[in-house]
Amino acid sequence: MESFRHLALGCCVLSALAGMLRLFWPDNGFKSVINAVLVLYILTAGIQMLGGIDWDSIVLTLRSLPAGQSRPSADFSAYSRELGLTASVEAVREVLQGAGIRAAVSWQDGRCVITPVDIRDRAAIETLLAVNAGDLPWCIAEGTP
Repeated sequence: MESFRHLALGCCVLSALAGMLRLFWPDNGFKSVINAVLVLYILTAGIQMLGGIDWDSIVLTLRSLPAGQSRPSADFSAYSRELGLTASVEAVREVLQGAGIRAAVSWQDGRCVITPVDIRDRAAIETLLAVNAGDLPWCIAEGTP
Protein backbone atom coordinates (compact mmCIF):
# COMPACT_ATOMS: atom_id res chain seq x y z
CA MET A 1 0.00 0.00 0.00
CA GLU A 2 2.91 2.26 0.77
CA SER A 3 4.20 1.75 -2.79
CA PHE A 4 0.88 2.89 -4.24
CA ARG A 5 1.05 6.04 -2.14
CA HIS A 6 4.59 6.79 -3.32
CA LEU A 7 3.59 6.21 -6.93
CA ALA A 8 0.58 8.53 -6.62
CA LEU A 9 2.65 11.21 -4.90
CA GLY A 10 5.33 10.97 -7.57
CA CYS A 11 2.78 11.36 -10.38
CA CYS A 12 1.21 14.37 -8.68
CA VAL A 13 4.55 16.09 -8.12
CA LEU A 14 5.71 15.45 -11.69
CA SER A 15 2.46 16.75 -13.13
CA ALA A 16 2.59 19.87 -10.98
CA LEU A 17 6.19 20.55 -12.00
CA ALA A 18 5.38 20.09 -15.67
CA GLY A 19 2.41 22.45 -15.35
CA MET A 20 4.48 25.12 -13.60
CA LEU A 21 7.23 24.83 -16.20
CA ARG A 22 4.69 25.37 -18.98
CA LEU A 23 3.27 28.44 -17.22
CA PHE A 24 6.62 30.22 -17.05
CA TRP A 25 7.90 29.16 -20.46
CA PRO A 26 7.61 31.89 -23.12
CA ASP A 27 5.38 31.33 -26.14
CA ASN A 28 7.42 30.68 -29.23
CA GLY A 29 7.62 28.33 -32.19
CA PHE A 30 9.21 25.55 -30.16
CA LYS A 31 6.09 24.84 -28.09
CA SER A 32 5.49 21.41 -29.63
CA VAL A 33 9.12 20.41 -29.08
CA ILE A 34 8.97 21.56 -25.46
CA ASN A 35 5.73 19.61 -24.93
CA ALA A 36 7.34 16.49 -26.39
CA VAL A 37 10.39 16.87 -24.11
CA LEU A 38 8.13 17.34 -21.07
CA VAL A 39 6.13 14.23 -21.97
CA LEU A 40 9.31 12.21 -22.39
CA TYR A 41 10.63 13.48 -19.06
CA ILE A 42 7.38 12.56 -17.29
CA LEU A 43 7.38 9.10 -18.88
CA THR A 44 11.02 8.51 -17.94
CA ALA A 45 10.44 9.60 -14.34
CA GLY A 46 7.30 7.46 -14.17
CA ILE A 47 9.13 4.38 -15.45
CA GLN A 48 11.87 4.93 -12.86
CA MET A 49 9.23 5.13 -10.12
CA LEU A 50 7.59 1.92 -11.35
CA GLY A 51 10.96 0.19 -11.23
CA GLY A 52 11.40 1.14 -7.58
CA ILE A 53 8.07 -0.28 -6.40
CA ASP A 54 8.17 -3.39 -4.26
CA TRP A 55 5.76 -5.49 -6.34
CA ASP A 56 6.12 -8.55 -4.12
CA SER A 57 4.74 -6.72 -1.08
CA ILE A 58 1.84 -5.41 -3.17
CA VAL A 59 1.00 -8.93 -4.33
CA LEU A 60 1.20 -10.25 -0.75
CA THR A 61 -1.03 -7.43 0.47
CA LEU A 62 -3.61 -8.11 -2.21
CA ARG A 63 -3.55 -11.86 -1.55
CA SER A 64 -4.00 -11.34 2.19
CA LEU A 65 -7.27 -9.51 1.68
CA PRO A 66 -10.35 -11.64 2.32
CA ALA A 67 -11.86 -12.97 -0.90
CA GLY A 68 -15.45 -12.00 -0.27
CA GLN A 69 -15.72 -9.36 2.36
CA SER A 70 -19.20 -9.76 3.70
CA ARG A 71 -20.29 -6.51 5.21
CA PRO A 72 -23.09 -6.72 7.69
CA SER A 73 -26.14 -5.49 5.89
CA ALA A 74 -27.91 -2.54 7.41
CA ASP A 75 -31.29 -3.17 8.94
CA PHE A 76 -33.83 -1.04 7.14
CA SER A 77 -36.90 -2.81 8.50
CA ALA A 78 -37.87 0.05 10.83
CA TYR A 79 -37.44 2.58 8.04
CA SER A 80 -39.41 0.38 5.66
CA ARG A 81 -42.22 0.05 8.19
CA GLU A 82 -42.27 3.82 8.73
CA LEU A 83 -42.45 4.42 4.99
CA GLY A 84 -45.32 1.98 4.69
CA LEU A 85 -47.22 3.61 7.54
CA THR A 86 -46.68 7.07 6.06
CA ALA A 87 -48.04 5.84 2.74
CA SER A 88 -51.00 4.29 4.57
CA VAL A 89 -51.79 7.58 6.31
CA GLU A 90 -51.67 9.34 2.93
CA ALA A 91 -53.98 6.68 1.49
CA VAL A 92 -56.47 7.22 4.33
CA ARG A 93 -56.35 10.96 3.66
CA GLU A 94 -57.06 10.36 -0.04
CA VAL A 95 -59.92 7.94 0.69
CA LEU A 96 -61.57 10.48 2.99
CA GLN A 97 -61.09 13.31 0.49
CA GLY A 98 -62.47 11.10 -2.27
CA ALA A 99 -65.58 10.52 -0.16
CA GLY A 100 -65.97 14.27 0.40
CA ILE A 101 -65.07 14.11 4.10
CA ARG A 102 -62.88 16.89 5.40
CA ALA A 103 -60.57 15.72 8.17
CA ALA A 104 -57.04 16.06 9.45
CA VAL A 105 -55.16 12.76 9.22
CA SER A 106 -51.85 12.19 11.05
CA TRP A 107 -49.67 9.46 12.54
CA GLN A 108 -49.42 9.83 16.34
CA ASP A 109 -48.33 7.37 19.03
CA GLY A 110 -48.33 4.38 16.70
CA ARG A 111 -51.76 4.89 15.16
CA CYS A 112 -53.52 6.88 12.46
CA VAL A 113 -55.48 9.71 14.09
CA ILE A 114 -58.38 11.17 12.14
CA THR A 115 -59.84 14.45 13.35
CA PRO A 116 -63.00 15.27 11.36
CA VAL A 117 -63.97 18.87 10.71
CA ASP A 118 -67.64 17.91 11.16
CA ILE A 119 -68.21 15.32 13.92
CA ARG A 120 -71.36 14.16 12.08
CA ASP A 121 -69.00 12.49 9.58
CA ARG A 122 -67.84 10.03 12.26
CA ALA A 123 -70.07 7.16 11.13
CA ALA A 124 -69.03 7.59 7.49
CA ILE A 125 -65.35 7.68 8.51
CA GLU A 126 -65.73 4.48 10.55
CA THR A 127 -67.42 2.74 7.62
CA LEU A 128 -64.74 3.83 5.15
CA LEU A 129 -61.89 2.83 7.45
CA ALA A 130 -63.45 -0.56 8.24
CA VAL A 131 -63.38 -1.31 4.51
CA ASN A 132 -60.13 0.43 3.49
CA ALA A 133 -57.76 0.57 6.49
CA GLY A 134 -56.92 -3.14 6.75
CA ASP A 135 -54.76 -3.74 9.83
CA LEU A 136 -53.70 -0.10 10.16
CA PRO A 137 -54.35 1.02 13.75
CA TRP A 138 -56.58 4.10 13.74
CA CYS A 139 -58.79 6.20 15.97
CA ILE A 140 -61.12 9.14 15.54
CA ALA A 141 -60.19 12.14 17.68
CA GLU A 142 -62.73 14.50 19.11
CA GLY A 143 -62.33 18.21 18.54
CA THR A 144 -61.34 20.53 15.75
CA PRO A 145 -58.33 19.78 13.56
